[in-house]
Amino acid sequence: MKNISAFWLPEFTLQKEIGGTLYTVTGSYDGTETLDKKMERIIGEKLTEKMEEQE
Repeated sequence: MKNISAFWLPEFTLQKEIGGTLYTVTGSYDGTETLDKKMERIIGEKLTEKMEEQE
């Protein structure tokens, strides 16, 4: 069975104003795991890398 929740956010636009300049990033997500699970996995990997660097 396909993970249909992986397709809940196929395209997105992120905007952030910094110092009076509006930055816009657009993209898409084409994956088999949900976006929140993917972000959680990546954050966990980065945290592990940082902890290993500090040892």
